[in-house]
Amino acid sequence: MLMKRFLLLSLICFGSSLVAEDLLEIYQLSIQNDTEFASAVVQDEIRKENMRSALAPLLPNISVGMGGKSTSKWKTTYPSEFLNDPRSAFTGVTEETNAQWQTSENPPGGWPAGWSASLSQTVLNIPTFIRYRTSQIENESGKQTFISAQQSLLIRVATAYFDALRARDSLEASIASEEAIKHQLDQAEQRFEVGLSAITDVLNARASYDNAIVGRIQQVNNLDIVFLTIQRLTGEPIAELSRISTEYPIVDPDPNVEDLWVDFGMRNNPQIIQATNGYKASKQRHWAQLASYLPSISMSLSYSYSESPINFGGNDLGYDSIRESIGVSYGFSINASFQGGSRLSQNRTSALNKETSRLQLVQQRQNIEEQIRRQFRTVTTEVARLAARKRAIESSEASLEATQTGYEVGTRNIVEVLQAQQNLFNARFNYESGVYDYILGMLRLKQLAGVLDSAEIVEINGYMDNENVVTRLNSMSGE
Repeated sequence: MLMKRFLLLSLICFGSSLVAEDLLEIYQLSIQNDTEFASAVVQDEIRKENMRSALAPLLPNISVGMGGKSTSKWKTTYPSEFLNDPRSAFTGVTEETNAQWQTSENPPGGWPAGWSASLSQTVLNIPTFIRYRTSQIENESGKQTFISAQQSLLIRVATAYFDALRARDSLEASIASEEAIKHQLDQAEQRFEVGLSAITDVLNARASYDNAIVGRIQQVNNLDIVFLTIQRLTGEPIAELSRISTEYPIVDPDPNVEDLWVDFGMRNNPQIIQATNGYKASKQRHWAQLASYLPSISMSLSYSYSESPINFGGNDLGYDSIRESIGVSYGFSINASFQGGSRLSQNRTSALNKETSRLQLVQQRQNIEEQIRRQFRTVTTEVARLAARKRAIESSEASLEATQTGYEVGTRNIVEVLQAQQNLFNARFNYESGVYDYILGMLRLKQLAGVLDSAEIVEINGYMDNENVVTRLNSMSGE
């Protein structure tokens, strides 16, 4: 009882300000708060910056420089006796100019005294061009990585959401089973007291009731754990979720042709596109390695301007000379050095890397094809199973009614009644759980085919019943 009160108080404090969320709202919150997806967003920005950097070797390099200016001051002090000596006349120093600070500027006049500019451009460097093409291919692979992250988030959100619905359904089935068993226990005790049944019926009913309590406690914990997963995705606690409507259509995949789904996957699956680009990039790197033997041509232009004072005999005449220069240079180089055979080894290594990438592409295509075929058959099987499970509910209801009647007239025992009740609860739960498996199975099939996007969430969300909600926890009883 103390635990029940504690859990009820916790829910009141924890969730009183929260409202039910549907699948689309949980997905939108996860886009904003899921750290795994946030990391993928940052990595995608890094990819874009790397692409800009990859273009730099093909663009001109421009540099501009300006001359600086230095200023210095000095003074010379002569003794007064020397100034009175007639021989001091040759210095030109008088008492007025003795010990006077002098200023020197280099260069004299304004600033700057000169500047220069240069431009260099690669005219022909085949390895550089190939490396840029490789960067473009790798950039496309980076885009697919981000698409995979988007699809992964969608799957993780849907899985957590329907796991929460499944956990709540399981809890409600446990509660219903517990209540039904308690009712049978009360009946068994009454029948024992009036001598209509043996103590065995009471003991069997009590054992089933105790097991039902254990199951309900475990289901309460399972439900709370699933809501913690949703909280990690959304970055905030969620108290209630909308259920899926019973009108949600259970239909075969469209198109209902396995090979068409395989074809979709071969053309659109992000992992296959990444592997394809990886193979293309490895071929480009191999070509760049071979092209390192080819000549490269570069060109540069330069211009400089400077001013300097005109001096004669160490004296500034008060005029400046201007010097301008223009330069054009061409570079032609061939990398034909012998490095002990290492370059030949690098050529062979790049060829082997290319073959490895090709085999990885083949393996990836085989793996994805197998997964698509398995997932397609899983979904179509689930459609058939759900139809059978719906009939199983009807059969279980009829079986329970007949068993209950037999128990009342003495032809059936309490164990058979309890088993019939449990069969009905299991049939209902299995059908509801199968619906969630079907929805998640369709999402995973579309993910493998490379056609999964947020529109699927929007479509499913249209079948959310906002009047029928799943609550995180009210008490240990799960009410």
